[in-house]
Amino acid sequence: MKFYLGTHQPHFVEQTDVPLFVSHTRLRTRKTLPKAQGPIAIDSGAFTQLNKGAWHIRTRSPYPFTAIEYAEDVLRYEREIGIEWAAPMDWPCEPSVVAKHGVGVREHQRQTLRNFEQLSYKLGELVIPVLQGWELDDYLRHWEMYDRSPFILRGLEGEPLVGVGSVCRRGQDDEIVRILNALRPLKMHAFGVRSSALARCAHFLASADSMAWSIEGRNTARRPGCEHPRGGKSEANCLRFALDWRARQPAVNRTRLEVECVA
Repeated sequence: MKFYLGTHQPHFVEQTDVPLFVSHTRLRTRKTLPKAQGPIAIDSGAFTQLNKGAWHIRTRSPYPFTAIEYAEDVLRYEREIGIEWAAPMDWPCEPSVVAKHGVGVREHQRQTLRNFEQLSYKLGELVIPVLQGWELDDYLRHWEMYDRSPFILRGLEGEPLVGVGSVCRRGQDDEIVRILNALRPLKMHAFGVRSSALARCAHFLASADSMAWSIEGRNTARRPGCEHPRGGKSEANCLRFALDWRARQPAVNRTRLEVECVA
């Protein structure tokens, strides 16, 4: 399993070769982009945008940028940074997010599929399909919706990577594992799965990401000898802290051990 370190700090891209999941919202306004030293995937900022509960008149969506604008930016990232794939502008289905928009889980799923189809016109396989839902039946229904799409020629099982959203803010590891296990025929990327759940399902995931290191870093005072730009008082934006956190994750250590055993 490939484990992407989530980051809101674009300069990490040129300072480490570990896989990074980089926020589009922090890249889109930059005139000069960093050159990747390792595998890079792009986060559309879906949860952040939908969780605001806002509706943008210009874009007619919860996103402040259109699908065309996002696609153009992703193509720029491919040229100038070097990226593996990008998430679509999906609509997460956490109950608190769904309540803010008042249209229900099925509409969030329709909007997610619609955006994937729009982006596929310009991005092809650079954009990955993402399953959204809350209950297991929601994810299975969304899978069927994708299989009926003219942009999924081989069915979701034939896709090189399928994202699974709305799993990171669940309080029960058992439910996360149950949902991911039911989707096992797919080559899955799990967005933001908590470490304890990820340790139980890393062996059947293609990849996953997490930005939990930054949350932990907010509650960690700057360590001795650790210099931060602008005199940061915590470790929330520190690459060294992020890499140390990543190295401690059970899923990362398990994958490393499996590779060593095969070798």
